[in-house]
Amino acid sequence: MSSAVIEAELIPAASSESSLSNADIAPARAEERHWTSLSFFSLWVGMAVNIPTYMIAASLIQGA
Repeated sequence: MSSAVIEAELIPAASSESSLSNADIAPARAEERHWTSLSFFSLWVGMAVNIPTYMIAASLIQGA
């Protein structure tokens, strides 16, 4: 299956008639996507480094 067919099936065109959708929140087109492995790694680190993670680690250290 070509990427154009997949994109057409998975990403419906944003309709200006809908109050729940606009160009600002519409998915990016394939030619606008520029993610690299560094981008995915940065996202993973950003999602993993948060307060609950530190609280879990602190409780494990305290319990030892």
